[in-house]
Amino acid sequence: MQHLVLTEKVQRNSRGTEIALKAVKQIGSQKWKSSREFVDSCQVKMWPNLLRYFLLFLLFSATTKSNKSTPDENAKSDGRSFPEIIFDVVGFSVLAFIYYLFTQKRNEFLKVKENPFAGVKQDFINKRVMEDVNRFNSSHEGEAEIILTPEFLIMTGDVDHILACDNFVQDLTTKRDAHNGQIEMFGEQEFPQRDEGKALIKRLQNEHSYTRKILRDSKPETKLGARNVKDKCNVQCGWDFGNINVRVIEGDIERQKTDVIVSTVDKSLNLNFGTMASSVLRAAGDVIQTELLTRYGTGIEVGDFAQSSGGMLPCNYILHVCLPNYKQDNVSQILNTVSRLLDRAERLKSKSISFPALGTGILRYPSDISSEIIMEAIRRHAEKNKYDLQFVNIVVYSKDKKCFDEVLAKGSTLFNDIKRNLPDGISKDLFKTQSWPQYWDLMSEKKNLEVIALKQESLEYKEVEQHFQISILGRSVMINKIQRIQNKSLFLQFCAKKDELELHNPENHPNERKLFHGTSVSSVCQINETGFNRSFCGKNGTAYGKGVYFATESSYSLNYSPPDPHGKCYMYRARVLTGQFIKTSRDTKCPPKKPGTNRPYDSGGNINQGIFVIFHDAQMYPEYLITYLL
Repeated sequence: MQHLVLTEKVQRNSRGTEIALKAVKQIGSQKWKSSREFVDSCQVKMWPNLLRYFLLFLLFSATTKSNKSTPDENAKSDGRSFPEIIFDVVGFSVLAFIYYLFTQKRNEFLKVKENPFAGVKQDFINKRVMEDVNRFNSSHEGEAEIILTPEFLIMTGDVDHILACDNFVQDLTTKRDAHNGQIEMFGEQEFPQRDEGKALIKRLQNEHSYTRKILRDSKPETKLGARNVKDKCNVQCGWDFGNINVRVIEGDIERQKTDVIVSTVDKSLNLNFGTMASSVLRAAGDVIQTELLTRYGTGIEVGDFAQSSGGMLPCNYILHVCLPNYKQDNVSQILNTVSRLLDRAERLKSKSISFPALGTGILRYPSDISSEIIMEAIRRHAEKNKYDLQFVNIVVYSKDKKCFDEVLAKGSTLFNDIKRNLPDGISKDLFKTQSWPQYWDLMSEKKNLEVIALKQESLEYKEVEQHFQISILGRSVMINKIQRIQNKSLFLQFCAKKDELELHNPENHPNERKLFHGTSVSSVCQINETGFNRSFCGKNGTAYGKGVYFATESSYSLNYSPPDPHGKCYMYRARVLTGQFIKTSRDTKCPPKKPGTNRPYDSGGNINQGIFVIFHDAQMYPEYLITYLL
């Protein structure tokens, strides 16, 4: 489509902004039927100014010559010699050329469009739009400026920086909710025929000389959030998920200028292994490798990620994620991982993040599966109505781009049919957004609980056994069996509470611990089904308050694990959200509030003795049941 451009070049530091505001005031009372845009431009003619300066130059030259001449010389000559005239003309030409360069360099364009945020909630504008506008104006002071009035958005900038204004405003408009609809542009045929167009043109004719130019847009007009699949520019596909704008970009992840970038890595966190990791290391510098080794030691688990600074890259943070090899059963795990990456970006107060085509290299994830997973995670994240994260770039190689474009165009369909039966009080929407741990056995959709006996030769069994035995402090104990508790509703509550703690507690704080809890055979079935319950507190001690007790050493929990008639004892190794700890006393029913907040401490007990007391049922998940004989 075509735009009318009435481009007015105004001298920098003159009346550019005043002209814009005057134009706005003049047409501001008009009731426009729909959103529209015009670019307004008056060019101050240079030649009248040059002629005026030429006459002043000649007068100055003549006056100077007259002052330097003697009476005898004045008597000899009543005029100026030809060489003197040539000298004056050449001198003026040089000054005129300098003036021309100076004015051209400092010309400024003025662009006015109707405020695209009219009708949007004021808190949205104050919190997100004005903050960005002020930041833009500060970083472009003296070069460009954006003014937002209740009715109009005004941009001024010199030739070199007006494009930055345009790009920034395009980014601003993507922040509106999709229901705000389409910005309808109008062309050169319609605007001059409207009353407001005629008034503006007449005013410009009276105050300035002007030129009319018809410019063609570089890309077709689309609705906000439309599926712009046919666009031929580098970003070929875009989508708005609530407040999040998603783009598919062909390029290299280390070149992205978003606040956060995501890179893949092996679990040892050795960035020299892997094409993407080594590329990021070369671009960011050895400092990020040092950070990872210092913070994470021997590495991370598959499905987890590590965080470092951006090093020499333009981003603020790099999230290094370790993904499993592709299996159909791993789809849920990578979905959960991508969701956690998005949550971390929110915690870091980041506005933008770039993902690679996760797993499509050596891990052999099909491009369509990878793209579906990423889109679904973004869609689910957008439903949480968080405000910080606004832009997600998916950076792909050319071989993957077509597939990602197609998935983005049609929308995510991989998880559309997920339906679960949940106990009362558990949100079905929340249930749909979770995935189960990779190591869980498959379960029927209609089944909430499975108790799985681990094989003694499995790594999972050996890890739990070793943890149990190493803290038994020399006591003779024989493990009979270890069972994994797969309880969907309990796990879901636990994950939701963990997200809450990670959101409110300091970054990198150890919110979760693996702790032991001894119990009797009569409580096992109930704990497996409904979790640890504070209503039974006091059964195994109340020295540090009326909550559920856990210990870092299995030897402590042995004292609260009485044998059944067959001589078997029972102990859980649980996942416990201890969060921020405070020492509590016998009378404690709920931890006190943290200083300066309305949130209580997350756990109590006596950390010096390795005892933790939990006062919220969702902070405990009974992951493994260990049956043993003394």
